Amino acid sequence: MKKKLFPIIIIVGLLLSACNIINVQLNPYTPTPEDIPDESKNPPATEVVYHSEYPNQWSASDDGIIDDPYAPELGNDGYDIKHYDISISLSPIKLYEILDASVNITLQTTQELSTIPLDFIGYEISNISLVESSTQLEYERKNDKLFINLPELTPPDTSITIQIDYAGKATIEPSRFIDFAPSVGFFYPDSEHMFIASEPDGARYWLPCNDHPQDKATYSFTITTPEENRGIANGKLVEEIKNNDGTNTYKYEHKDPMASYLTTIIVGDFEYMFQEEIDGVQINVFAPSRYAGKVQLFEDDLIESFQWMSEKFGPYPFESLGYVIIDATGFSLETQTMILMDDQMLDLQTLVHEISHMWFGDSVSLASWHEIWRNEGFATFVHTYYPIRDRSQTTIENTFEGIREWMDEENKDFDLDSPPEGDLFHVAEYYKASVVVYDLFNLMGEEAFYSGLQTYFAKYQGGTATDEDFWLVMEESSGLELDDFIENQFME
Repeated sequence: MKKKLFPIIIIVGLLLSACNIINVQLNPYTPTPEDIPDESKNPPATEVVYHSEYPNQWSASDDGIIDDPYAPELGNDGYDIKHYDISISLSPIKLYEILDASVNITLQTTQELSTIPLDFIGYEISNISLVESSTQLEYERKNDKLFINLPELTPPDTSITIQIDYAGKATIEPSRFIDFAPSVGFFYPDSEHMFIASEPDGARYWLPCNDHPQDKATYSFTITTPEENRGIANGKLVEEIKNNDGTNTYKYEHKDPMASYLTTIIVGDFEYMFQEEIDGVQINVFAPSRYAGKVQLFEDDLIESFQWMSEKFGPYPFESLGYVIIDATGFSLETQTMILMDDQMLDLQTLVHEISHMWFGDSVSLASWHEIWRNEGFATFVHTYYPIRDRSQTTIENTFEGIREWMDEENKDFDLDSPPEGDLFHVAEYYKASVVVYDLFNLMGEEAFYSGLQTYFAKYQGGTATDEDFWLVMEESSGLELDDFIENQFME
């Protein structure tokens, strides 16, 4: 039946064009651990242990453990990182290898500390020192942590900068949070391109960091590449240098707070496809030259959807926005300000989904990974609603009711607040959650719904928020008591 088939057709299209987590397939040219000769593997500096229960061994004290029941091993709240200044040399033909890297981490202690625990896996460390005094620091590695010993007990509210120099092969192992990829961090779609995908816990596989969204920082990137390659990262390009040794150096600055999982570095044969300033925001699109025509087809969609979201959700929260087309086969990802876009997924829905994440997840991040429904549910609602927003109410209702029916067949009892172990990005966190958002949209009414979102983003921009924070804002905006709604949606 035509009326019955219409929402199903919509759903199939959405499934094929959703975020990186849905319908992920690895490019056959992406090496797996088995493809790497044994002699080229660099074993972790310490034994890698997959924990079903995580001991409190990575904190300077028990108080340092971030309050995230879904990922207690990630991050530390004994300090607050303010800035990462990263210098890194990469080449697409050097699989899973950092040729040379140095990072200056400026942090402020939030409690009395003698040790700084960072999330960091693999590589050979050649130096760790205090930048202020050039004092060499001792360290040890245990349980996927790098413990840096300070010269003396350091009181709260002390600002220090630590330099870490390292190089070598990445550790290749699956993330315990996802089941669709053999590893996180580095990806190599072919011999000419590479990129870093850090979500959810991939940053620690290339960068010593506090790898949890609760600790956001600003970033500087200095990327050195072979002369035939371009380096791309989050933020704005501030300098491009052709070096005498035949390499190129690209410097990026990102002045807005960013969670470590949203960081990316892309290296390859990319050209500027589109560069324009719109409403004070620098818009940049990079791609291999063969995609010039495809990029041109979506220029208007990029601008119009960006402006629509800025009107509905509040001002765009960053200085720049863009995407890079990569032959990644089914992999697109909302890295902050610079979207990784698979060449087969450049369509309106994917573009809108990823741009919406600049608000939902990037500007305001999750306080705990178990609340992932808020990131993906809103992005899926937006990429479903936006293309049909001007069509009849019946069309909109049929579309979301079709999604509801589809989700209820197998996921009626799925608890959005409790993603399954190893499947953080379960399909229900996208589509069942999108129906929750749609129901909230109808309950509150359009004006109060968007007003609430604008208040939410204004209040928590650059930081994190809990589900409770979100619901309180929406209650205040609508004047409604939402306890019954929340109970019906989340406690079936």
